[in-house]
Amino acid sequence: MARVRSTGAFFLYAYVVMPHHLHLLLTPHNQNLTRLMRDIKSQSGFQIVKKRGTRGSFWQERYFDHIIRRVRHFWQKVE
Repeated sequence: MARVRSTGAFFLYAYVVMPHHLHLLLTPHNQNLTRLMRDIKSQSGFQIVKKRGTRGSFWQERYFDHIIRRVRHFWQKVE
């Protein structure tokens, strides 16, 4: 994720790693969300599979996004 973030592709506000998934609170900067998620999942999945010594895909094919429109909802998500 750090590699994709270093390109300026997104602003990362918060994240949490759960046992079977990941939550990200971010804003895409210089590319659309679909491409951004593809890049994050592709690069991180490759590294995770390599370190585990396994084969195949790591992430599910899709992702679920939500638009946060109110500041109070942003802070609720951060909490």
